[in-house]
Amino acid sequence: MSQENVDIVRRWWAGFNEEGLPPFDLCDERIEIRNPTDFPDAEVYLGHDGVRQWRVETFDRDMSVENVRVEIDNLIEAPDGEKVVMALRVLVRLKRFEMDHEMPWAAVWIIRHGKLVWAQGYVHMADALEAAGLRE
Repeated sequence: MSQENVDIVRRWWAGFNEEGLPPFDLCDERIEIRNPTDFPDAEVYLGHDGVRQWRVETFDRDMSVENVRVEIDNLIEAPDGEKVVMALRVLVRLKRFEMDHEMPWAAVWIIRHGKLVWAQGYVHMADALEAAGLRE
């Protein structure tokens, strides 16, 4: 089941990169997304409307970025069968400086019954691993 969960997270981000929004059929209708607590937009985003709001507030509010993409560096299945920890890089184009920028990021996902139900972002992979009960 957990490899299936890894594939769900991978497909979520592939849809994000291709369409600008993740596929909602992979999201529970009550999905909860939280950015890292260090982020300016460290609030809770709920449901499909929350996913749309998360996309805008996290990536689009600052109109000085464009070409937002996410590259997955690592996906780790947690032994509990429902958590996936990921390391990723957010790649953007900074319009003002006409340069590319990348930011490492990590997240813990909870998947139940084939749907993403919860995600928490972290600035550091070590924090995500600890939150999932894993060690680096």
